[in-house]
Amino acid sequence: MSDTNQTPSYDWTAWEQESIWNGKETLSADKLDRSRYAEFLTNYLNTAGQRDGGYVMNLNAEWGAGKTWFLKRWCETLKPYHPVAYIDAWKNDFSDDPLLTVIDGVIEALRNNPNVRALDYESRLFSKLKLFGKAAAETLLNERGLGSFQELLGLHREKAQDIETSRKVISQWLEDVTEGPNRGNYRKPMYVFIDELDRCRPTYAIELLETVKHLFELQNIVFVIATNTDQLQHSIKAVYGEGFDANRYLNRFFHRRHSLKIPELLEYISGHQSFRRFSVWLLTVAEGGISTTEGGLANFLCGIAECSDFDLRTTSQWLEQIESIYATKSNRDDFYWGVVALLLSMRLQNSEFYYIELGLVSSSKYLTNAEYSKLQSESFLKARPRNIPSVARRFSLSVSTRCLERSDCEETTNASKRISVPIDTVDTLECDVIIDSSWTSRAFLSKLRSTNKAQIYHKFWDGSEPGEEEGFLLAFFHCASVNSEIEFRDYLDLVEMGACLGE
Repeated sequence: MSDTNQTPSYDWTAWEQESIWNGKETLSADKLDRSRYAEFLTNYLNTAGQRDGGYVMNLNAEWGAGKTWFLKRWCETLKPYHPVAYIDAWKNDFSDDPLLTVIDGVIEALRNNPNVRALDYESRLFSKLKLFGKAAAETLLNERGLGSFQELLGLHREKAQDIETSRKVISQWLEDVTEGPNRGNYRKPMYVFIDELDRCRPTYAIELLETVKHLFELQNIVFVIATNTDQLQHSIKAVYGEGFDANRYLNRFFHRRHSLKIPELLEYISGHQSFRRFSVWLLTVAEGGISTTEGGLANFLCGIAECSDFDLRTTSQWLEQIESIYATKSNRDDFYWGVVALLLSMRLQNSEFYYIELGLVSSSKYLTNAEYSKLQSESFLKARPRNIPSVARRFSLSVSTRCLERSDCEETTNASKRISVPIDTVDTLECDVIIDSSWTSRAFLSKLRSTNKAQIYHKFWDGSEPGEEEGFLLAFFHCASVNSEIEFRDYLDLVEMGACLGE
């Protein structure tokens, strides 16, 4: 049997591959080098958790930074060597008693070692827990009909004693699992991961923290509570008042906070599960007439997201909307993904202004003339100074020229401007689309509505190099040639259906 103080051989390389969580959920490979954070924290918490009273750490990150993914992958790495509990607080928010939520996760983790006396420990624990669970206490009060202060005080003392006894039972059980003769590979400390606390009802979140504080602060138990801490503070203020010092209040519960680094937007998009799925569908579309690379597609989307000033949450919603549209195979040939992504981004930024710009509603329905003029004069749908990318986002687009037939265009009268190889004998055109701080989706929208194939044809016929707008528009026209029944109005209808996701 190995020394209990020996550092386990955690398999951090497993993070480089996808994994399956609980037999049904696919966890993507580590694209952001997050395993380094988990390894660092594990080395620290293995020691910190041996302090008297254990250790409670707040893992802080904004929505979309990957807290849940990080916790689940961390759990997978630790489970062969430690008792580990993963608790989704929000899924248990329906309960009136957070004690039951936490104790259920703790018991499940300790029960995973079948060689210890699990049933004995459980029966001893439940005999005490039934006296201070919230619902049980209310039933007991009703049964006894406590009316006097003396009887109520006696019940309070009984509950306090049973809490202390329960703490001892949990400690003995953990000792048996990690130090007993049948412990197997398990070592101290025990890890309890609590996720999604900031999404819970404010009162439930507060009571759960109180439960951890008063019952489970035990030596060799580490709690990692993942939250968007700013949002959790708002929840606390909703209970105690806007002037309440929520930050100081949380310091009562957490020994330390660790903030998970926000990923770069391009990294976030490239690793997002929706992107991983739809990028496979969209690299070659429109009957093979439009193609790009995975990196090119990610760069294009990142450019739009940066110039639209999307945070991670909005970016995630946007990517899921794109995926929902292109999950239908026929849409990949009929609707150019560049236009769909563009329109969805505009609608996400400001749906009312989107409808006005497209002429779907009158501006007077929502805005006064002064308000509309003000919106037009502002940098709407344009990069904001704090988010201007340092490097322009560029992607190469290969587009078939089959949509540019001679019948669509007038003959040029200036023979000297003709290029040596006529456009209708060229199979494809390679175009670079660049999105930088000068890019506006309104400009592209204007081009979509005002440009026709003849204008694009003459641009190339004159010997000009295809620019970013021409490449973008050429892809749009190519999709139109694949299915001539598709009109711009169909794009708008499709966007409305996709935009319903997340509203």
